[in-house]
Amino acid sequence: YYFYDGNLKAFLDLGENDKLTISTFGGRDFLEVIFNDKATEETGFQADWGNKTGGLRWTRVFSPRLFGNFWVTGSRFTSDFTFEEVEVEERNMVTDATFKSHLEYHYSQELSARFGFEQKNLHVRFLQLFPAGTIDVRSRPEHYALYARRYWRPGRVWDVGVGLGYNLFRTDWTYHNLEARLALKYRLTDKIN
Repeated sequence: YYFYDGNLKAFLDLGENDKLTISTFGGRDFLEVIFNDKATEETGFQADWGNKTGGLRWTRVFSPRLFGNFWVTGSRFTSDFTFEEVEVEERNMVTDATFKSHLEYHYSQELSARFGFEQKNLHVRFLQLFPAGTIDVRSRPEHYALYARRYWRPGRVWDVGVGLGYNLFRTDWTYHNLEARLALKYRLTDKIN
């Protein structure tokens, strides 16, 4: 068994109001199991799996009251399994490309709003080969989300948040979801909420 992984992250100032963050990660694990290494024919299985991911985040200060973060990210997970003696193979892959934003607007110290969207495009592939047949699953689901939330601080010890979100998930069927949010925070002390 062995593995490797690595990551890289860079922060760039594009100007007084613009920052860019670039990040990437990659890793893979490898496993080989031999049941009896003294036998004339090796019997065992092999497996490997891993992730690759990368992203860009742009942070923009539009005004003293409005700022936002915008992301473009992608990832891929794959796994492979081989058991040659019984003629079984399995391949698995999930890729994800996401675009999202999060904006905050501060009306005053007591009142603020947050809103944003997300679009996620997936590609799923599962392939299993075995003597009795084949399983081959392919899908390209999509997920869309919108949300808006208002926050109010009526005093030093209370925070109140209300919001509304909408989700759309599309694959072989379509699923819609509307969700309401309510958040209350009370500060007992400076360290306990």
